[in-house]
Amino acid sequence: MNTLLKSALIGTTKLAQISWQRDHDVDALVQDLPIPDEAKLLLAAGVHSLYEQAGQQGLSDIARLPSAPPATAALRSSRLVSLLQQAIEAENKPLLTEFLQALAMKKLQLPVELLPRVLDFSEPGLREQVQPVLGERGLWLSQFQPRWSWVSQEISSLTLQDEVALRLAWEEGKLAQRCVALRVIRQTEPARGRQWLEETLPQEKADARAQLVDSLSVGLSIDDEPLLERLLDDRSDQVKQVAAALLRQLPDSALSLRMRQRAIALLQLQGSLLLSHPPEQVTADWMRDVISVKTTGGRGKRAYWVESAVSAVPVAFWSSHFQMEPLQLVHALQDDDYAQDVMLGWTRSLQQYVDHTANTLKWAHALWSYWLASWQQEKKKSLETLNRLIVLLKMLPSTTAEQQLLPFLVQGRMHTDALLMLLAALPRPWSVGFATQYLRLARQISQTGVVDEAYEWAKTLDIASRAIPKALFQAALAPWEPARLKGHSWTAKALEQLIEQFLSMVHLRHLFFEELAD
Repeated sequence: MNTLLKSALIGTTKLAQISWQRDHDVDALVQDLPIPDEAKLLLAAGVHSLYEQAGQQGLSDIARLPSAPPATAALRSSRLVSLLQQAIEAENKPLLTEFLQALAMKKLQLPVELLPRVLDFSEPGLREQVQPVLGERGLWLSQFQPRWSWVSQEISSLTLQDEVALRLAWEEGKLAQRCVALRVIRQTEPARGRQWLEETLPQEKADARAQLVDSLSVGLSIDDEPLLERLLDDRSDQVKQVAAALLRQLPDSALSLRMRQRAIALLQLQGSLLLSHPPEQVTADWMRDVISVKTTGGRGKRAYWVESAVSAVPVAFWSSHFQMEPLQLVHALQDDDYAQDVMLGWTRSLQQYVDHTANTLKWAHALWSYWLASWQQEKKKSLETLNRLIVLLKMLPSTTAEQQLLPFLVQGRMHTDALLMLLAALPRPWSVGFATQYLRLARQISQTGVVDEAYEWAKTLDIASRAIPKALFQAALAPWEPARLKGHSWTAKALEQLIEQFLSMVHLRHLFFEELAD
């Protein structure tokens, strides 16, 4: 055993003296130093380590790293780099997204000093925004860390080396890594990915089966139907639900056709009225297609069956089937006993089968009108109804969505919590017209409203600070003069803080775009 190691294990207090290696040059130098034995031991150990490393011969078979490409379009402004750094450190996703999109529009690349930090992003939305501004230098750097491999995953073809790495991750990786490997291979070779999955599914646990099957959403096609149809008989309800959801995304799948026939039997036009006829009981084939006989939340079985069947059919089908406009269908159904369940099914279907056609927009308008009227009639405002409005608002073009909310930018017209959620659903940045009316109302309430009311309304300022368009930065930054902030209540102080945070965010955005324009 090394004498220094032995001395350290025994302890210097238990040794009469340290056993030095007299033939070692290091020990000869350290032994005679005028310092305590403990210090000599530590010093000798450190010098031994350096001495041994210095005596090793360097490896000669290491391949030379590829040279980094020049950063030709990298951002040069130190001010912009600093603002980007602030957004990154604050983990402010909306602000960072806006900045990254602005750089991409200018065809600028991130500076080299920020590349390691953004390559560490794990959130898919941020990765999507980062990719266009990484440049050749970012792509080059991403090859040196396994956790940065996401940069090269969105590729049109795979090299042999890529395929070997993916297969290794599939066979030996953790569940999350295996899902990533399956999604990547499905981007270029869907059939091979499906084969991998079929080979291993019988040995997987239920939760793993569900997550792996869900990865088939990448590259999903009618070729996947036989496997998914078999999985409707899986022993796990979770796997069945995932398989059914994927089959519903295939309009020509057998399950989609079965659901369409059930829905046609449920909804029938009688004169000018659209009436629903849900079954008294569902058969085994309904249950196989993941339509349960049990319900939750106090809903009746027939109501649940109506919603389930209708939601599995693209809403565009009904316009064609009945040769009626969406608004006409909504009006024709309103007196039916299961009207709300059909409307909920249509809303869920619209959310699932988004095709951005003119007919889809008509459906969004019609259903928005229905749920808005329902919400306004509710004595106790329903969060579920509000959530449906938010879903529909996100489907409307930005100008149309703003027009739907403009009537509510009036003091006392809508409860602040509801307005807060709806404003958050609007596309950003807001239009000049909508933002102007918002700022006018915000200033009015902060100046003339009671403090508690002004504080509640000022909660919307956080959303507005990231939605105000560039053309209104100066107007938003003009001095705010809340008339009732002289008190010392916590509400007054909180209101003042919300206004300061709003101004700070707008000022930060103003600095960024002002510098970017130079």
